[in-house]
Amino acid sequence: MGTTAASLHLVVPPGAAGNQSAALLKAYAKIGWAPPKRGEAGQRNVVLARNDASFVSIYDSDCAELDDGTLKELAAMLSKSLRTAAVVTSVYDSDTFEFILFAGGKQVDAITDASDGLDPN
Repeated sequence: MGTTAASLHLVVPPGAAGNQSAALLKAYAKIGWAPPKRGEAGQRNVVLARNDASFVSIYDSDCAELDDGTLKELAAMLSKSLRTAAVVTSVYDSDTFEFILFAGGKQVDAITDASDGLDPN
């Protein structure tokens, strides 16, 4: 047994480096989340980690240990709006992993080492 973790990673297309923050805010708004108003506490924390000019990782506090579906939904929306690839990675209790690839707003591939396979949703 060990840490469980989930995260979302995007390839940033050339010329779209400034658009990913706006696209992320728009995608969160579509699923019902918005930044807090001035003076209010946020419902969740989201960190964008730019690994280089062409790659960004998204860590969501509510999905840090287990994706509640938010990361997969965001991956689909962002892959479509930014016209790029998105990968959701999950490690469960250090025992199993899954990587789900999204492109054009749809899941296009996945791999896991879990014996029961992947849930297509």
